[in-house]
Formats: sequence, C-alpha cells, structure tokens
Amino acid sequence: MEIKDRIKKLADAKGMSVAELQAAIGKSNAYFQNTARPSAKVLQAIKAKFPDVNTDWILTGNGSMLTSGRESERTEVNQIPLLPISAQGGRLTDFEEQVRDYDCEMIISPIRDAQLALSVTGDSMSPEYPSGCRVLVRKINERAFIEWGRTYVLDTVNGTVIKNIYPCKENDDRIICRSVNPNYTDFEVDKTDIRGWYRVLMEISLK
Repeated sequence: MEIKDRIKKLADAKGMSVAELQAAIGKSNAYFQNTARPSAKVLQAIKAKFPDVNTDWILTGNGSMLTSGRESERTEVNQIPLLPISAQGGRLTDFEEQVRDYDCEMIISPIRDAQLALSVTGDSMSPEYPSGCRVLVRKINERAFIEWGRTYVLDTVNGTVIKNIYPCKENDDRIICRSVNPNYTDFEVDKTDIRGWYRVLMEISLK
C-alpha cells in the first residue's frame, strides 16, 4: 500500500473520511493524495490527534496500524527527522518550516531524547565524529546550563557548526569552539550570533 492507502485505512478505523482526518491535523484536502512521505510535523500532528497510531506503519507499512502502552510510546520517540545536507546552510530553528516534505527523511533513533539528526561533513571533528557520520542532537536552553567541554551543534548566523565548546575567559559574551582534529585552530563566536544550541547525544557511523 502507498501512504494514501494507509491513511484511508486509518481514517476508516477512526470512523471518519480522509478529508476529515486531514482537516483534524490541519492539512489540505488533497495532502495525502499528493505526498509520498509525510513530514515530521505531520507525523507529530497525527500522533497528537491519535496517540495509538503507529507512525512507523504510516511511513513504511511495517508493523501494526495501532499500538498501545509502551509500544506506542517507543514508536513515537524513536523516529526523528534527518536534516538534509542541502539544508544545513539554513536555520536549524526553522527546520520544519524550511525543509519541504519530500526532502525530509525520517530515521530511527536508538535513544529517547534525540530530536534531530544531522550528517557531519569534513574532518575537523575526526576521529570522534568522522566525516559522513550522523549525530543525534537535542536543543537546550543555554541560559539555564551549558556543559563546557562537551560537543554541541551551533545554529549561527554564519551557518551550522559542530564543535567542542569552552568558555572564553577574556570575554563572557563569547565562547571558544574547538575541533577534535588538532590540525584545526580554535575560533571564537559571539553568543548573540548563536540562534540555537543543540547538545550532541550520540554519533552513528554508517558502515
């Protein structure tokens, strides 16, 4: 079955039409007729409206349409969007608004707290984060707490960077970004130029 067929089956199970289901999640009447892969935002809207729905089934057809209890919770938290390489020059904070539905790939996260996945390019963070690996991240409130010396993805006015972060002793308004690869020198970033802080929770290397 295609996405539209699974959505029709879900609508029937909920006693509504596809049009009513689409309206319930804030989408246009022909949304599922014209999309091959729902976005993360749409899947979240479906899950919010129908907590017992298995969103992996909607995406792939695998498993049962409806889940319950722990199985439902596990399905919800383990699917996160992978930011396309072509979109990394944009803002992470506007990820769901910037990336079109057909650009958004969903991947399975082995950890509960991850919100987003990104691909690492370049060797500045090797060997800990080699080029081509994926990092699973979660947005933090930097005003509450920053764990110095840990790895963060920073959404800055000049693009996205992944670095180990340290305080700047000479200026509290700036931070030091340090690479794992010793061939790269440190650089400083003004805190006002950072639009979002994302703590790296896990690295996944593709074999």
